Amino acid sequence: MSAFENITGLTDALVVSNTLTGGYLTLGFPVVVFIAIFGYTLAYGRSHAITTASFITMLILLVENMLGMVQYWAIIVTGVLFALGVVMVLMERRGIDG
Repeated sequence: MSAFENITGLTDALVVSNTLTGGYLTLGFPVVVFIAIFGYTLAYGRSHAITTASFITMLILLVENMLGMVQYWAIIVTGVLFALGVVMVLMERRGIDG
C-alpha cells in the first residue's frame, strides 16, 4: 500500500509533491508559469507581458494559498509586480517614457 494510491486529482498531486520537495514545488510551478506566459506575450510588449504574466501567476498563488501551500508574501510580491506592470502600461499609453 503506497501513499500515492490516494492521489485522485491535481490538488492531491500538488499536496504530495509539495511534501516530497519540501515546499519548492509550489513556488517553482508559478515561476515556470510566469516565465512561459511572459515569453508567450512578449510579442505585445514588455509591459503587457509583465502585467499578464504577473496577474495569472497571482491567481495561481491565490489558489495555492487557499490550499495552504504558500504564504502571503508570494502573493504580495506578484501583486506589486502586477501594479508596476499596470503603471508601465499606462505610462506607455500616455507616451511617457521611463
